[in-house]
Amino acid sequence: MFDRLYSEPKEYFVTVICFSNDFSTLPVFYGSRLLVVDRQSQLLTQYRWVPENPLIATSEENLKLEGQFLLSTDSIIPALQDATVTVVLASECHSDMDWLMDCLHLRAVPDSCPPLTILLSWSSIKPTINEKTTEVLDTVILVSNPKEAIELARPIIEVMMHNFMVAIDYVDVRMLFNDHSLLIAKGGCSVARGSNRAETAIKETLNTVGAFNAGDLVYVAIMAGYDLTLDEYSAICDQVDNNAISSSVWVAGACIFDPILEKSNQIRVVLIVSSPTGSSKVIEDPIEYSSTAGNNHEPGQYLDTPDFLRKMTTN
Repeated sequence: MFDRLYSEPKEYFVTVICFSNDFSTLPVFYGSRLLVVDRQSQLLTQYRWVPENPLIATSEENLKLEGQFLLSTDSIIPALQDATVTVVLASECHSDMDWLMDCLHLRAVPDSCPPLTILLSWSSIKPTINEKTTEVLDTVILVSNPKEAIELARPIIEVMMHNFMVAIDYVDVRMLFNDHSLLIAKGGCSVARGSNRAETAIKETLNTVGAFNAGDLVYVAIMAGYDLTLDEYSAICDQVDNNAISSSVWVAGACIFDPILEKSNQIRVVLIVSSPTGSSKVIEDPIEYSSTAGNNHEPGQYLDTPDFLRKMTTN
């Protein structure tokens, strides 16, 4: 279990899908709907985490499962219809994954806001990139184990649902993880404390993901208490900047405040680097992006760069 403290989510629009045999205890994603596929019964169970006592701060110790009920496998498509963001956690490439990909492929996609689908899988899975895969998945993030999958999934989900020092919403996350082609991503997470905690955490994380390549999309999430200083934030950004050895590296930074980390004087840095594997596709029906993501744009063109995005170019 992770010592995380959450603010009240804005809305339940994120769906997390996992398989029952991959986790000894169900992962906690407060504010998201959790769909668990049971291998033996071939049934789908729907959960959501809610505060057990609304008067107490929403830590994991105060969360309970609510509204669980069984769905037939034929009902998964309607259950996925209202998910703006779908995060899949899976350990291996098996028949259930093929079935799940078919379900995601068959769901109706609204023209105004196509869903974002991210797969986090540990090393035993070797995703096959084909036409159906690119139509269903936007990003595949390769991790080492289930714990790391949860650590990397959380900042992606939380940053869209809670209030932070650096504002990033669904449009910004979609811009980063969906370049209209399948992205293969690698990630790293490190926790440090002390006077040089920011430099230590980002260096350890950068050692995990390695050097960036041309065209990489970099997502940086900083989890810390309200004692996080601007100098620490700048130090992390500077280290990411220095790691960019090639041109055209896009970076998005988010701060997720966690009072529990403040008590222990810790800072957690999560870094996800996505590399496009396919050519860019033209948007036939352009997405109606919100005005917070950039200025007006012509149909079929990319968004103007939001204020929080920095395009780093090295000579």
